[in-house]
Amino acid sequence: VRELKRFDARGRAIGVVARRGQGPGEFDAAGGLTQLPDGRVMLWDVMLNRITIFRENGALDTMWTLPSRYQAPIGGSSILADTAGIVWLRTTVRMALQGSATPASTERHVWIRHRSNGAVLDTVLVPELPSMAGSISRAAVFRYTSASGANNILRLRPPFSSEPRVTLSP
Repeated sequence: VRELKRFDARGRAIGVVARRGQGPGEFDAAGGLTQLPDGRVMLWDVMLNRITIFRENGALDTMWTLPSRYQAPIGGSSILADTAGIVWLRTTVRMALQGSATPASTERHVWIRHRSNGAVLDTVLVPELPSMAGSISRAAVFRYTSASGANNILRLRPPFSSEPRVTLSP
């Protein structure tokens, strides 16, 4: 993604909100985008470890920095906002395994809940789901070409469900 654009109700581009860069209101690598109930839009920049919030009119509202340990997982939604304005960021954490004879750890997906000002509320562990290995028909599959020209396949499975879910807006 090179730009974040605004569109009118008819789908016509009415302006560029943000471009690639490292300054205020710019982004290096968009890891996700969501809208708060009050109309503001949040962009998670996974390379700069920050959230940038834009007003409905596209103006820069605020930014907050995330700890460098936050990593947006590949595929699926990595940032969501609920109707109460709580921001959910999906990331991977390393967790110690209990009861192991030798020190061991595993990586697990979690949702870290934040207020819209960046304050951390809590962490929700994503439950482990049955494996979908070998059942490609049960997952959403997308083929795309990256900016470098490489062909890629992305297989998505939504959080908290062993079945794929697809929604389209009109």
